[in-house]
Amino acid sequence: MELDERVEACTDEELKKEFRARRLQCQDMFLSLVEMKRATDRKDVWEGLARQQQIVLDKWGEYEKEIEKRLADL
Repeated sequence: MELDERVEACTDEELKKEFRARRLQCQDMFLSLVEMKRATDRKDVWEGLARQQQIVLDKWGEYEKEIEKRLADL
């Protein structure tokens, strides 16, 4: 079962709200960076935005691990 499905299946309403909000925030940040990349043709800007995208993905990965642990503790 995917993490999203497991979160939705849990009984902790606060965890569900937090997870949804954090997921949307990360998606919005990532998509904003994608749009910025599309808006420029400068390679140096692309490289900086790619680093920022990787940071967002890394932070999301850390958060997923935290959620996995919290779900296991329920």
